[in-house]
Amino acid sequence: MGWPFGNESNEENTPSDQIGASLMGRAETFQKDVDSMLSQVTRMTLPLQRQSFACCVNCFDTSDENLERIGDCVKQCQAKPEKFGNAVQTELNQLQDLLLSCQQKCFDTYSAKSGSGTTAAEMERCAIKCYDNNQSAIAEIATRLRNGKAKKTRKFAQVKRRMNPKDPKIALNKPVSKQTKENTGPLSEGPQVHYGMFFNYNENLVPPYQVIVDTNFINASIQNKLDLHKAMIDCLIAKCIIYVTDCVIGELEKLGHRYRLALQLAKDPRVNRLTCTHTGTYADDCIVERVMQHKCYIVATNDVDLKRRIRRIPGVPIMYVANHKYAIERIPMSITGK
Repeated sequence: MGWPFGNESNEENTPSDQIGASLMGRAETFQKDVDSMLSQVTRMTLPLQRQSFACCVNCFDTSDENLERIGDCVKQCQAKPEKFGNAVQTELNQLQDLLLSCQQKCFDTYSAKSGSGTTAAEMERCAIKCYDNNQSAIAEIATRLRNGKAKKTRKFAQVKRRMNPKDPKIALNKPVSKQTKENTGPLSEGPQVHYGMFFNYNENLVPPYQVIVDTNFINASIQNKLDLHKAMIDCLIAKCIIYVTDCVIGELEKLGHRYRLALQLAKDPRVNRLTCTHTGTYADDCIVERVMQHKCYIVATNDVDLKRRIRRIPGVPIMYVANHKYAIERIPMSITGK
């Protein structure tokens, strides 16, 4: 639970060294309190351990020579101490998570202002305050363990499942009246599935892959210092043909001087241009309509709203920028063998 900003140099006694020493001292005091609490908890478990050992000895005395029965008996005897030990570990993990989250907030708050001695001192004070605010949690953990009310992780699938009275399975068993049969309306027809989606994956997606990029994807690539062509080849392990629509070019031109590099990349000779038939420069509707008509494209975007709209279209993968590289979702593994 140490704090990473303590100064370990012993050459001079600067104010930052004194603050770092006070932080280390506070951390050591907190650790001593935790160790003291654990020693109390250990003394609390001595009667439980004694009962467990006596139970294990009794397993060998009363049971026959069947090793499987003896093993089951020993496991039952050790169940309560093991459960208590898991409860102690859960409490300590939660306390450590509280400290780490508090320290992370201090780091996020003052890291942007790093460089001055005052900012370092404020960061150290914030870290010391994390220990002060969680000091009372040590006594609360000991009280909960003593009273047998330790925090427990929620166990799933332990509640008895009951069938809803409105469940359709119950409704199927009921006799259908003549009036209900007469009131049934015409059957609704859903949208026709594209012929390329025959085996639940898009057969039109084959190398070389055709990728439509939008404004956000180009800007994210520039921020992460990624080359469009090289990064796409590394992601898809195949040749890629990059497309950009007229409305995306129009958006970049409207954004002005700050996006001149993105505009220059979009006008690269290696990037193919798709002519738009609509008016205006709103690219989302254009891209959605284009991939609905032609299932041969991969959409490259970092726009959350556009991703949500593309996910509703079956057979259209989405490429995005994450962790300084390109990633892709919803691309079938079956097409890579073609």
